[in-house]
Amino acid sequence: KEGAPGGGKLSPTHRARKGRGFGHPTMSNKGPQTPPAASAAGGAGKDQLDIERMISEQLEHTDLRHVADERHRQQQLHIEQREHASDGFFRPPKLHMPRGFGGGGHHQDPRLETQSHAQPQHRHQGHPNRNPVAAALSSIMANANAKQQPKLVSQTPEWKRLSRHAEQIKSSTHLRDLLRDARRCDAMHASHDGVYLDYARQSATLETVDLLLELAERQDLKGKMEAMVRGDKINFTEDRAVLHTALRAKRDQIGSVVVDGVDAVGEVHEVLDQVRTFTDAVRNGAIRGYTGKRLRNIVSVGIGGSYLGPEFLHECLKTEPEGINSALGYSLRFLSNVDPVDVERTCADLDPEETLIVIVSKTFTTAETMLNARTMRQWLWDFMGDDVDVVRKHV
Repeated sequence: KEGAPGGGKLSPTHRARKGRGFGHPTMSNKGPQTPPAASAAGGAGKDQLDIERMISEQLEHTDLRHVADERHRQQQLHIEQREHASDGFFRPPKLHMPRGFGGGGHHQDPRLETQSHAQPQHRHQGHPNRNPVAAALSSIMANANAKQQPKLVSQTPEWKRLSRHAEQIKSSTHLRDLLRDARRCDAMHASHDGVYLDYARQSATLETVDLLLELAERQDLKGKMEAMVRGDKINFTEDRAVLHTALRAKRDQIGSVVVDGVDAVGEVHEVLDQVRTFTDAVRNGAIRGYTGKRLRNIVSVGIGGSYLGPEFLHECLKTEPEGINSALGYSLRFLSNVDPVDVERTCADLDPEETLIVIVSKTFTTAETMLNARTMRQWLWDFMGDDVDVVRKHV
């Protein structure tokens, strides 16, 4: 229709505004949209296949002779226990610990030691009754014991000294006494880039700081921090680099962090340039809504960190002078709750023709976020029609 406000036109499927134009699944008879049970079952089936594949691969490299020997030893032990059942009391089986396991070997039954040396080496690799899971686990445990395991941080002398020191402070030191030490208070602070940190009001002394630094040096904390900034794949569970530091890297650091042939800092600034181009175009009116109106309301849709991160920045900047001036004439709201009441409160007094919907997500698969995204899309359609350009210009 011609003559729409702002010089634009409405979709042929435009419908008059209604009091409750949200289209939230819980507002209709359809009920909430939930994923089919088949998909959940499929996910569980995939996990089972992964487990079976892992066990099969392990079995290909497993020598089952020690498994057969262990089964034979357990059978002999059961026969002996039945022979001694007439003693009138229950005799629990003694644990046969491998040599060198547990230090003293004082739990070992001498009868089992004799049996262990007397038994021949059976080869039951083709035994039809063998348990493949037990074989795989036995092999994994054997390999784990054979390898030199790294020492846990709690087993280091530095950690133990720090633990004893912490117990001493906890039992005999009060914070008010520590605050009377002027030399300590003057030393326990740091500042960088306009941020001042005062940690004198902690139950710690200068000795505590020295012990913490010794532990950090023992664990090579500085080296690990440098590896993170450098782009090394320190996330070993996913074999990935931890690149959040690249998000704060300056433009002159482009090319300094390359992971799998990709310039991480360069990609970050490429996206930041796109964000700046888009936001400038919204502010100067080059990008407008479907009906030609300026976009003055922003609704940020996300959950978890995708909600809390943007809101944190908003809270910081809304009282900062430059932030206040830049935000004049605009409103920003957040939608993270799938409750339809929360949706209605967020959109109650907004003009959809002047509203930009920003979907914040890393994967765009989070159920709550995508439900609210569809709800907001329906809200726009209810007021401006379901033309594809409505979504293209407002989401």
